[in-house]
Amino acid sequence: MCLLRMWSFHLLFVVALAPLFVKTWRMRKLVGSIRIRRDEIGHVTTALYALPIILIQVVLLLIFSFVDPPVQTDKTQVEGGIITQHVVCDHDTNAFTITVLIYEAGLVAVGCALAYRTRNMDKKFGESTQLAFAMYN
Repeated sequence: MCLLRMWSFHLLFVVALAPLFVKTWRMRKLVGSIRIRRDEIGHVTTALYALPIILIQVVLLLIFSFVDPPVQTDKTQVEGGIITQHVVCDHDTNAFTITVLIYEAGLVAVGCALAYRTRNMDKKFGESTQLAFAMYN
């Protein structure tokens, strides 16, 4: 159960943000450019640009699934006759938490920078508001 929780949260975080980053970058490159030359960025190219962002997260999750897998521990508290039981998933070291925190914080920083750079685009093309909303939630 702990592996499922680890994989689902962190992988879905990146799977949700990577296409949004690439789409925003693509719109900025195509519409927000002041160059005369017309660029073409197809759907396949866009998907290929999102793939490395997702693959880095998959590699991190695979490494820590084998090197430092989360272990389920049950914690029981008794306070004033009320018994509370918690299931906690812990790693042996803080390496997973630090590594994933740095990577995901970097993604959030990139997303904020993209939202800032595309803030003045036409509302038909730019999604800086939605991107900023995704970053802060």
